[in-house]
Amino acid sequence: MSADNFVVVRRFEDGWYWAMGFATYCVENNLSFEEGVRLQSFVNGPFDTMEEASDNANKELGVIEYGIVISHD
Repeated sequence: MSADNFVVVRRFEDGWYWAMGFATYCVENNLSFEEGVRLQSFVNGPFDTMEEASDNANKELGVIEYGIVISHD
């Protein structure tokens, strides 16, 4: 079974958030993983550090097939 998912962790004014995206969508639309996640999808947070946000994504999702991307926008 394939999850086809990835996570983007990004810093906002009040802390770190994470959002899940799908690799197939990005490939079909020629988008990077960072471009494949809408800003309004970052609802998981805030966390004090990117490590806390990443750990929470791993705990909540269980399977992250394509990994975690740290956004530096």
